[in-house]
Amino acid sequence: MEQANTKKILKFYFEYAIPAVLIVIIYAIAQAVFDIWPFGSAIMASYDMLAQEAPFYEHFFAVLDGTSGLFHTFFAGGGMDTFGILAYCSISPFTFLFLLGGKTHTVYLVSLVLPLKSVCVACSAIWFLKKHFPNIPKCVDSIFGILYALSGYLYMSNTYINWVDFMI
Repeated sequence: MEQANTKKILKFYFEYAIPAVLIVIIYAIAQAVFDIWPFGSAIMASYDMLAQEAPFYEHFFAVLDGTSGLFHTFFAGGGMDTFGILAYCSISPFTFLFLLGGKTHTVYLVSLVLPLKSVCVACSAIWFLKKHFPNIPKCVDSIFGILYALSGYLYMSNTYINWVDFMI
């Protein structure tokens, strides 16, 4: 019985944990090489992230401290209705990570949230492959999960960061 549990743990470790660690290492190396926060002063956020997403995360703080209303903000577009966008952002399980960073740190936290999201995408891709293609060898589905998580398609989807939540 104990040997069966050990096999399950090792199977999980090799299918999910090793790809997750590899993705985090790849992101950390890229951030260190390109002087991106937390290893430097540059930010990982793309222009779209800065223009479309960051203002709405900052608006969360304005709503919480009472300086802005729930339905309107001057943080984006010279003033606009934001309830729908805030509701959309609120369904993301990763939004709380941006909120933990505090006001004005949203753009820096992208360097932590994107690797975490990439790990989750890899794990969901591995799960999908295992479920729909059970005859694929374990190492192959892990490799495909890593490649999908690091693909250009996924990185571009991260410019509008909530789209990745739906992929996960």
